Amino acid sequence: MSDNLKKRATFGGITSSLSASDMTIRIHGVIGWDVWVEELVRILDGIDPAVTNRVVFEIFSPGGYVWDGNFLIAKMRELAGRGVSTRANVYIAASMATLIACACETVAMAANGRWLVHNPWTTTSGDAAEMEKRAKELQESQIEAAELYAAVTGATVEEMLELMDEERWIRAPEAKEIGFVDEIIDNFDEAGFAAMRENMRALPGLSQAALAGLDPEMDDPG
Repeated sequence: MSDNLKKRATFGGITSSLSASDMTIRIHGVIGWDVWVEELVRILDGIDPAVTNRVVFEIFSPGGYVWDGNFLIAKMRELAGRGVSTRANVYIAASMATLIACACETVAMAANGRWLVHNPWTTTSGDAAEMEKRAKELQESQIEAAELYAAVTGATVEEMLELMDEERWIRAPEAKEIGFVDEIIDNFDEAGFAAMRENMRALPGLSQAALAGLDPEMDDPG
């Protein structure tokens, strides 16, 4: 395949492009809303290992729906069995977007990027029994997330649960120190963070501390 061969398709918050043996998939926006997971899975299932050796996920996302994210993670893991490696290039990753990044074999993060882990949340209505069922589902999702974070970082599940409780934005050097990130890459355009900041403010479920963490300028960590 020649280096100038490129395929591109856009749907929702996903853009995929293929050049040489690498495919780049851009996950921009809310997973399960802007990012149509069913269409993304269709792309992953259609990858020919003889043509594509690596999939690079470019992540600029405030997170999204747990079930959609878990389905995507399962399909991403199937790629390794087909001889296709995966890499995440993280610019903004929060909530479920961090789990998708952690499902990749290698993770790179922009020097002025941000990473946010927190406990899952939901909205529901009903009687006491219904509330108890939803609470149990949330607790199970919380443990599953902590187990994946622990497997990637080498930390304990308990340590990851404590970090999720903090619900704060993590800069690239700390994300690398914790073990979420393998390497730090160049800055991305700060104007992009301004747009994501407004999207994050519109999302329910984030604590005041997490929202406050959106305010500082995206300075170079040096």
